Order: sequence, then C-alpha cells, then structure tokens
Amino acid sequence: MEKETFTSDDAMPRFNELSDSIWKKYGVIVQLAEVRGNRWSYVAGQDTDCIPVSHPERVKLNERAGVIIYYRDGRDQCVRNEITRLLEEFGKNS
Repeated sequence: MEKETFTSDDAMPRFNELSDSIWKKYGVIVQLAEVRGNRWSYVAGQDTDCIPVSHPERVKLNERAGVIIYYRDGRDQCVRNEITRLLEEFGKNS
C-alpha cells in the first residue's frame, strides 16, 4: 500500500468491503491499522467482538500501515497466501 492509505477518500470503505468478503469466504478477520512505532491502531475492517479468534498475526505493509489478521480456526498457509494476494491487489488499487 502507498502512503495514501489513510488519506484516500474511498480507501476505508473499500477496505471494509474487502474485509467483509474475506470474512464471508474464509472466516478470517482482517483489520487495517495505522502503525506508530510499536502501537497499531485500528482504522478499518471487521470487528472482533463476540467472535472467538486466535492470536492475531500482524503484517506490516509500510512504515505507516499494517494489517492485523485474526484466524478463527488456526492458520492455514493457503488461506494466508490468498489473503496476502487480495491485500496486495487492494494496495495497488488504493
């Protein structure tokens, strides 16, 4: 993702749509986060309330942005690869 991740008018609604589709297809919660040193602040994506999830995986996209991935049924490398591909595609179109 480029630096425009947090300034693009349609980036957050588009990320929410992507997050919803990933949840429906894979049962995985994906959240966009702003990275400030060691602190990752939620920006967009599915909510984790009332959903049992495993320990999150953090994927840093650049100095300012990252994605937090919550797997419901444990990590599956094929699912992770597909989610990574979708996120890279999202980043190119943002």
